[in-house]
Amino acid sequence: MSLFDVFLPKPAAPTAPATPNGGVVTPPGNMENPNQVPVATPNTDPNGVVPPTPVAPAEPNSPLDQYKSLWDTAPIDPNVPTNEYTPSQLKPEDVNKAVSNADFSAMLTPENLAAIAQGGEGAQQAFIASLNSVGQQVLAQSTLVSNKLISQEVTKALEAQKAGIPDLVRQHSVTETVADSNPIFKDPAVQPIIAATRSQLAKQNPTASATEIAEMTNNYVLALAQTFSPKAAVAPDINEVDWDKFLT
Repeated sequence: MSLFDVFLPKPAAPTAPATPNGGVVTPPGNMENPNQVPVATPNTDPNGVVPPTPVAPAEPNSPLDQYKSLWDTAPIDPNVPTNEYTPSQLKPEDVNKAVSNADFSAMLTPENLAAIAQGGEGAQQAFIASLNSVGQQVLAQSTLVSNKLISQEVTKALEAQKAGIPDLVRQHSVTETVADSNPIFKDPAVQPIIAATRSQLAKQNPTASATEIAEMTNNYVLALAQTFSPKAAVAPDINEVDWDKFLT
């Protein structure tokens, strides 16, 4: 018995039920034979009543319940364009088709062809001149094609970089804001955890501001702390009890 028990009202003694047969309570059972006492079974009480099924107490909510989907990875939709630059890959069949349409026979002049047909020393000189002209044309066309391909790839890379600038600026802003929101976030021992949490929250909340991501990160870390180190219930100080209010 504790000190506080003296202030609790004492329960009244149970009153025996009035019975019409001289004080003998007829137990429930067989209505045709009221004097037959029911036999208890594993699923019934001695008085024949089936007890209610016990209900398991509900588990207390965890501070981390709202973050159950934080680390879920969203499926990648191949139809959604991204800002990442991917170099173009030339297909051999396309290259062969383009080359087959090229004709460098125009570099063979009628004069050189006639000299080659006559034979002799003049034919050798004409052949060398024709071969040199064809080689020069091939080199010129190859340079032009390479320049065009390079220009296209540089343009694509610059467009992808330009499209990714807003995201880079947002990432930088979020990183600085989260780091400045709590001094412990700059500690090397916890910085990788904070960086992963910050990045995941920013991905799942693409429209949230840097300040909102910082607040989410702080709330997540606080929920972790509360889960790992829950606060124990503190008994009230007897000297702080308002006895006047308690007794009225």
